[in-house]
Amino acid sequence: NFTVSKDDSFTIGTVKLSITDPYGIRTMEGRENEHSTGIDYVTSNKKAIAITDMEIIDVKLQGDGNVIKPEKGNGAAGYYIVAKNSDGTYSQYMHLDPMTSDEMSELKGKKFKRGDSIWGYGIGSGSMTGPHVKYRVADGIPSSSNNFDPSKYILGAI
Repeated sequence: NFTVSKDDSFTIGTVKLSITDPYGIRTMEGRENEHSTGIDYVTSNKKAIAITDMEIIDVKLQGDGNVIKPEKGNGAAGYYIVAKNSDGTYSQYMHLDPMTSDEMSELKGKKFKRGDSIWGYGIGSGSMTGPHVKYRVADGIPSSSNNFDPSKYILGAI
């Protein structure tokens, strides 16, 4: 079974990762019946961690970078990273802590192994219910229409 559920926890490297919202239909208060396009997670070190071996290909900001109370139709990702995974798919790590333009540039091209810390999310950014990382996977550059359930990546099956 390659599906993770709310409140599942895993150890990846030396970090404990806990699922706060799985892929698919949401159950969280105020967002019931919305479709989550990725998996929300938190970690024991308050850092986004690499779910696969990967190389960062882009770092961007969607929205103004402030924490925005989530509202229907407001999908601001805040600061986010797009990475090419070792299997050729692409990942997106959203709602990261603010970055300077120099920090964003320095991350591009960096390679990470599964379990490596990438960037913090303790403050977070974008439209979110609280600090967490939204993790999406797609066959191409991730968008709201081409992603798929990334559970098998979190489970280490890739």
